[in-house]
Amino acid sequence: MLHSDEFVDQPPPEVYATLLSRGVYLASIRTMYRLLAASGESGERRAQRAPMKHAKPTLTATASSPARSRCTPTAAPR
Repeated sequence: MLHSDEFVDQPPPEVYATLLSRGVYLASIRTMYRLLAASGESGERRAQRAPMKHAKPTLTATASSPARSRCTPTAAPR
C-alpha cells in the first residue's frame, strides 16, 4: 500500500489518516514505519533537491569610520 502511486510520496501518518477516512485499517503508523525501514526506505519519501553551494559572505569596509561607543566622554574630574 505504501508503494502505490497514490501514497508513494506521502509519510505514514498521512497514509494512515487517508485510509482511516475511507474506513480501512491496515496497520498502525509505527508498523508502517517499520515496514519502510525493513525495505531500507525509512528516509524522506519526497523528491529532494540537492543542497546548493553558496558563496560565504564577507564584510568589507568602504571607508574609515570613527569608533563608536555607548559611553560618552565626560568632563574631567574636579
